[in-house]
Amino acid sequence: MDVERLMRLKGTVQATQAESAPAGGQGLIAAYSRIRIEVAEAVGAELADELARLFPAELATSGRPWKAQAEEAETLLAQIAGWLDGIIEAAVAAEEKAKQTGFR
Repeated sequence: MDVERLMRLKGTVQATQAESAPAGGQGLIAAYSRIRIEVAEAVGAELADELARLFPAELATSGRPWKAQAEEAETLLAQIAGWLDGIIEAAVAAEEKAKQTGFR
């Protein structure tokens, strides 16, 4: 797993959250879709099922007003950032353990 790519994606999520404005609902929804696709590619088949369960490709609020969709996208982006944190921490811990045991 490419930890550096996951860290960049987490940074992208955080920047998207920081830059989202109330009027940027459509942009936030589009960003969620793009980021989710990138995360899916980055975590690969190993975590594909978990990603699909936690972060649906289609928003539950799809078809509702933009504000509702944007709020859902914002929540999911925050959750993706936390999920990526966990994956990054686990990968770094595994790498450290491998170094300590002499495997790499």
